[in-house]
Amino acid sequence: MSVSKKYLFIINPKAGTHQYPALSQLLEERAIYHKQQAEIVITNYAGHAYDLVCGIELHEYAVIVAVGGDGTINEIARALVQQPVDLAIIPTGSGNGLARFYKIPLTLKDAVDTVFTGKRIKMDVVKLNQHYSFNVSGVGFDAAVAHEFQYLKKRGLWGYVKCIAKQLGSFEPITVKIKLSNFNKINMLENQFFLLAIANTNQFGNDAVIAPGASTVDGKLNLVGVKAFSWWQLPYYLWMLMRKQIDRAKNVVCEKLEHCEIHASTDKWHIDGEPMIITSPVEIKTLPLSLNIIVPNYYKHEQEK
Repeated sequence: MSVSKKYLFIINPKAGTHQYPALSQLLEERAIYHKQQAEIVITNYAGHAYDLVCGIELHEYAVIVAVGGDGTINEIARALVQQPVDLAIIPTGSGNGLARFYKIPLTLKDAVDTVFTGKRIKMDVVKLNQHYSFNVSGVGFDAAVAHEFQYLKKRGLWGYVKCIAKQLGSFEPITVKIKLSNFNKINMLENQFFLLAIANTNQFGNDAVIAPGASTVDGKLNLVGVKAFSWWQLPYYLWMLMRKQIDRAKNVVCEKLEHCEIHASTDKWHIDGEPMIITSPVEIKTLPLSLNIIVPNYYKHEQEK
């Protein structure tokens, strides 16, 4: 008789504002309800989730569940690239971009139930030098905000707003040179950018959609660059971003690519919202359908539409 595999829940206690003893109790109760085995661990430091997954026998587990935000998801997912074990998400972060893209419930009970009842699909992964990205990464203003955000004691949406307001008073556009490779053609692009996003899914989080046409099954990344603009134009770009029409805005570069190389005048990047120092050149490519992820049964995978 075969032994059922376990669900491993990895909780980041610094993501969001949930009370984790109560959350652990909910996880245990729903696992019993769905007649599954659950194991729960709490992370103690940045990078701990990655270390935990690398230190277990993966064949003993059916699903590894990231309980946190996009940074926690990244830590766990990068250990599962091209592995047979599934990733699942219980979103408790500030932006929850990947969860929102896949329409994973933001309410805890519904998200937990989706872990046990959802369906498996495969998704593309983006690689920037040695770093994996599953949602949206980039350089420029959003990266500057991420580097500022890491020092906040209290996180959440208002923390982001505070960091954005601070950066607006001091941020200078960056110079970027991009070597674009697409359909065996190579083009060069150089400009001053407010931000340059490398998108696998469509949004940063909180429904701020930076790449409206993003797909996680087309084997391509979405490069979205907002060229430098005067500060009085900022409301226009924010309006287009929240209307999910930034790709139609003036002075915005949008490319679907399999590969590109970027030289930036700064080494401050973010990977799925987490600050990172990356020295140019940055080689960026896609790894098609290289991660298994659990999504709600009602989610329409791009290949099903």
